[in-house]
Amino acid sequence: MSSSHGFNGNGLSSSLQNIRALALDLDGTLLDPKGRLSPEAVRILRALAAKGINIILASGRMTARVIPYAEQVGVALTLVSYNGAETSEGQGSVWSRTAFSPLDSDSRETIFRLCRDEAVFLNVYSDGALYGYHPQGDFESSNFYSAQTGATYQAFFRDLDQLPREAIAKLLMIQAPENRDALYAAWSMKLTGKCALTKSNPEYVEVLSNGVSKGRALAEWLKRRSLDANQLLAFGDAENDLDMLRLAGIGYAMRNATPGLLRAFPKTTRLGNTQNGLARELDSLFGIGIFDDPNSMATSIGS
Repeated sequence: MSSSHGFNGNGLSSSLQNIRALALDLDGTLLDPKGRLSPEAVRILRALAAKGINIILASGRMTARVIPYAEQVGVALTLVSYNGAETSEGQGSVWSRTAFSPLDSDSRETIFRLCRDEAVFLNVYSDGALYGYHPQGDFESSNFYSAQTGATYQAFFRDLDQLPREAIAKLLMIQAPENRDALYAAWSMKLTGKCALTKSNPEYVEVLSNGVSKGRALAEWLKRRSLDANQLLAFGDAENDLDMLRLAGIGYAMRNATPGLLRAFPKTTRLGNTQNGLARELDSLFGIGIFDDPNSMATSIGS
């Protein structure tokens, strides 16, 4: 496992001079384990935006649960949500969707049936709202998900026929961590060629339209902005961040990243998200000096 060292004479500083976009995963990366954004991170992101660097929050979360963090940052930025299915631009409470890749109906119905037949709890993201499904009415997993993301469910269903089917951004299955990889492997074989499966949190398997990912959404965003991938700096902590990190001219997995990501992408930050690791890494890389400021707070916004 290798780590970054900032301005240390290895050529990184000259590469950073070309950076025009910064893509950040949220959970496990920008946020601490309690889902909070630190004041230091806010100050650093504002400083980078003032230097002309485009800030991109790239998350598996639904757009509505990314916006509160964008509001805290307080600058115009880009949101890549639903693991790349939707891209939005804006600031504060005003946002406009610039790209959307919904899940196709065949994949949607196949996943619905698999969840029914194997009694798997399912999150359905339809037209900007969240719904829960379990064929036996076991909705306990929703409490875990809401506690982690702050998301609110619009309704719960036991009958597949009642599930919403319009504008499905993604589907998400929740499993115990010890069962997640087995479900991912088995369902990947059943769904080969139909849709894209990815792993994010240790409990989640996510389903997207074929080809949809954070990396693809960012590649399309860069093209629209007439920017090159070498001008992108990215940070992430899970397998759903892998193609984003590989796309970026400079990419880092968090020190606390999942084993699956670390095996595939061993270049890491020096500290994890329990230690304000991302903020400290950016501070060091860009020489901002926030952590040299004796007035820099050690608490987190939202605490």
